[in-house]
Amino acid sequence: MRCVCHEQSKVDSLAGPLVNASGSILQSPKENVEEFLTYFFASVFTKENVESLPEMGRSKTEAPALQNIDISEEIVTKKLKMLRQDKAGGPDELIPRLLTMIHEEICYPLTLLFKKSLTEGTVPND
Repeated sequence: MRCVCHEQSKVDSLAGPLVNASGSILQSPKENVEEFLTYFFASVFTKENVESLPEMGRSKTEAPALQNIDISEEIVTKKLKMLRQDKAGGPDELIPRLLTMIHEEICYPLTLLFKKSLTEGTVPND
């Protein structure tokens, strides 16, 4: 069955040659194919004027504070153990497998960080 599916998914033809704005055909990297593609893809996106953005003021009604939230080391440990091992790391480049392996060492500092964040109503920059 896999062979049949693989054969049906084959593409018989390749993409045609690239033609630049002057009508000449680009066939090799020596002819700046990379620059052509960069220019083309940049041209299809909308460029917004960021200088005339409206001012965003504070809301007149403040959101209710988060209250009665209990963050314990047990909860943080449980969540760290539940991380899916098949997922990629986040912006900090820490993979879930590593976080699960070191959950005992990082549980207490993370609990303090979460509690402080809730108390102060801020999130650390780094």
